Amino acid sequence: MKDSPKSKSILLCAAGATPHVITEALYVLVQRGKTPDEIRVITTLAGRNKVLTELLSQPNGKFFEFCRDYDLDPRVIKFDETTVCLLSTADGRTLEDIRSTDDNECAANHICEVVKELAKDANSSIHALAAGGRKTMGIYLMAAMQLFGRSQDCLSHVLVSEEFEGTDFYYKPPINRELQRRDGSSVFTDNAKIDLAPIPFIRLRGARSEWLRTVSSRYVQIVEDAQEYLDLADAVHDLQLDSRAWTITVENRSVKLSKMQYIIYMLFARLRHEQAKGLDGFVLISELGRQDFADIFQCITTARGKAQDLESAAGFDFLDKLASQAASDRPIDREDLTNTIVNVSSKIAQKFKAHQLPERYNITTSGDRKPFRYGVSVDPSRIVFL
Repeated sequence: MKDSPKSKSILLCAAGATPHVITEALYVLVQRGKTPDEIRVITTLAGRNKVLTELLSQPNGKFFEFCRDYDLDPRVIKFDETTVCLLSTADGRTLEDIRSTDDNECAANHICEVVKELAKDANSSIHALAAGGRKTMGIYLMAAMQLFGRSQDCLSHVLVSEEFEGTDFYYKPPINRELQRRDGSSVFTDNAKIDLAPIPFIRLRGARSEWLRTVSSRYVQIVEDAQEYLDLADAVHDLQLDSRAWTITVENRSVKLSKMQYIIYMLFARLRHEQAKGLDGFVLISELGRQDFADIFQCITTARGKAQDLESAAGFDFLDKLASQAASDRPIDREDLTNTIVNVSSKIAQKFKAHQLPERYNITTSGDRKPFRYGVSVDPSRIVFL
């Protein structure tokens, strides 16, 4: 039996001209007993040079100094030139700084791509740091975490005592040190307070949005797609059933179903629309009869321009079987009918998900114990038969 892959914790930082936030955050995590396995830095060309010079130069870079101060093997934390990600444009040009609208868009796209890729590893956890670098970098990092962050991921901001701003302060060393301020006064590191303030954020992955795993990494396009999805999920739209095309349409999204899928979906949609049977249109399978299937078939064939009775239908043997099971008194027939409805409902839900229809349009159940009632929870006044 193979061992489960070890979980990997990643400290993800945006950095600019002051890479102090990286070691400040590292200090807090080590004090909390949560030493990261890896440090990833997103930065510009100027920021990269700062990180390499101030933190990663050997032997006296602040990262190596920190490890010596706190008796850490620097090899335990993967942090080197390979984990420093340079922001770049779509054509591969490295961003020296973020000064223009185009630079902002490139930074947003690249940050989204980094977070999206890191979040693909189910055995990782991301601790993102919305501090450091240009303010827009922190904003885009937070936005990317909202789009791709998972339950095990978190977002923080570094808080440091105000009097240490503008000093050569990178972390709180175990031995007190005196640091000079710009105005010539002194501060002592023993008085420093560093904290990682958690920033709560909404994880859109919880909306079960399959598109989040398939869309491009262009930030603006992702936001537009997300807003369209949320508008569709939040707003009230007509549920249109087109028996001529075997399609279900909500707003501008249509799903073509198989004949069996469409007939079963229409059965529950019609029961919900009329609410003449069951509880608010939700019914027990035992409440369905042969006539329910016969009525649905007649409605469909009438809409298709050629009304037929179920008894004279050609090519719909499956429907005659369902109707016979509904008319049967044998428990095994009712069980088979229930299993068919459950399986078909699951396939319909998969198609709706693929076409980004919110879950509320699925065939669902009511009640918290068996036997369940089945139905469609759409507002009856919004169900339209074409």
